[in-house]
Parts: sequence; structure tokens; C-alpha cells
Amino acid sequence: MEDVYHVNEPISFTVQTKGASDNLCNDPQVNVGISNTEDATTAWSSPITFQTALLCGNIPGIDKEWRFGYQGEELPYQSALSPSPYQENSIAMERPGKYRIVAEFDEHVAEKEFQVISSDGGISVTGERIQYSN
Repeated sequence: MEDVYHVNEPISFTVQTKGASDNLCNDPQVNVGISNTEDATTAWSSPITFQTALLCGNIPGIDKEWRFGYQGEELPYQSALSPSPYQENSIAMERPGKYRIVAEFDEHVAEKEFQVISSDGGISVTGERIQYSN
């Protein structure tokens, strides 16, 4: 992920898991949410999934990847509450501000903060240069 995006600019990211899990019999899915850090409102979240409490007899390894926000691709899984695949896989923030993305999987959490700036003037970041405009 980038550190700075413009309003309505597409945002894409990948969540990867590696290691072992005793919950793989449930086919666990990553839960991802993006919230505005200034007012704690949810700006985007992955589909809701339903998990049962089955545990595997052995602890299998996991090496999995989920791709979010890649246009032309379906979301990496469908909602357990909906019979049809989740078709929309585009993510963009509609208003400027500071945001936090949080990914949770098997009781592990990863997060990153980023900023969304207005497309009409203000500050823009390109490579190593910061440009101000009026």
C-alpha cells in the first residue's frame, strides 16, 4: 500500500498468511476493515464470513493470499451470508482524511495508516518530492 492516496483513487493491497493454524478445517478468511481515524467511521470492509468451531486433529501449515481492490478481479472469497460471489473489488476513499486499515486472521492483527488528500490543490506527493499548490 501507498502512504498517500487522492480522493477516489483506487486502493489495492494483498494480505498474506504464512505459518500454521489449528483452525484451517473451518476455511478461515481474513477480515479487513478500513476506518477513518478522525471519527472512527468504517469506510470499507471485507464481506462478512461465518465460521464454525471445528478444530483439525493436526496443525496444518498455511500459505494463503487475499487480493483486495484489484480491478478486473473478483474479491478473493464470497460472503457466507450471500449465495452469489461478491463481484465488486474496487476500493477508494470518497473524502480526505487519515485512515487505518486493519487485517485480522486467526487471532493475529496487522494494521497500516495512510492518508487521503483532496485532488483539487493542496499537497501532493510524487516520489521523493512534496509539492504544494494553491
